Amino acid sequence: MSSPVPFTRVFNEGWMNYDLVSREIIEYTINLTAEQIESIERDRFAEYRRKAVHDSLLFVGDNPAVMLSGGIDSQVMLYSFIETGIKVSPVIVDFDGKNTHDTDVALEYCKLLNVDPTVIELNVKWFLNREGVQYGLKHGLRSPQFTCHAKACELLQAKGYTGAVFGGNSLYLIKNHLDVSEGWIFGASAAQLLDLPTFSQSINWPIIGSFCSWSWQACMAMSALSEENVDDAETRYQQKIQAYRSFGIPIIPQKQKYTGFENIKNEIDAMDKAGYFELKFRAPLYAKTPDQYKPRLILTDAQQQALDNLSARLKT
Repeated sequence: MSSPVPFTRVFNEGWMNYDLVSREIIEYTINLTAEQIESIERDRFAEYRRKAVHDSLLFVGDNPAVMLSGGIDSQVMLYSFIETGIKVSPVIVDFDGKNTHDTDVALEYCKLLNVDPTVIELNVKWFLNREGVQYGLKHGLRSPQFTCHAKACELLQAKGYTGAVFGGNSLYLIKNHLDVSEGWIFGASAAQLLDLPTFSQSINWPIIGSFCSWSWQACMAMSALSEENVDDAETRYQQKIQAYRSFGIPIIPQKQKYTGFENIKNEIDAMDKAGYFELKFRAPLYAKTPDQYKPRLILTDAQQQALDNLSARLKT
């Protein structure tokens, strides 16, 4: 089942493709030669970050909303913009005080980089209960969480921003996980990959949903440094932090690795019963536009070997 909507752009210059192969599986392929993959050099990391910023600006315009969630992927993005010399006021979305563990880190990171943020407020519970499902259905979205991000983007469009950029994620290597196949993976579900680009096309306003995989050189560098080789979530998180620091990014870890939506879901469930949030807000979206939540990355033997070689070289 091929991708049903001609999204304006998901990966810059089409360096990676996706295919919605079933109601559960989203499949990724890479349009890079082994020589391109192995061309990545440690002493060019800053160049790759600048190129990622340049490529982003060509798409989202000269006044983008750089969305700082507080997570380490968004920290990579903001640092890259500031390092390149682009004057931005990073945008922090306050979910009615439910995501302070994120926003506190985001504000701290702005202080570290000496930039002044713009904070916008979104009462998520009010939005979800009043119009969330209808809004998601209207725009073909799969996830109530990304429906809220989409609403925030609509507010930013009205404020005059030329587009928006989100942190997203890169590839990584899985090793020694219980019940998970070892190997390289791009761990994004259809909702994580496509909801924001879908909304982008719906409102005719450019959105990059994953800065960390937008430009292939930066993505390959971060990916080759990344590895998840245990089942403990905290240790995996520390491994990702180390990979991004090796890429040259000063990282401020979060004390708790989750989004404010866990708090929102728990509060809504407590008002009725366990699972009510999923039944009321996610199920109607999924029924119309399924979320392929099992990602897999298909590599040629040459690409596999090139990634393995690059990873070994950069980690030495």
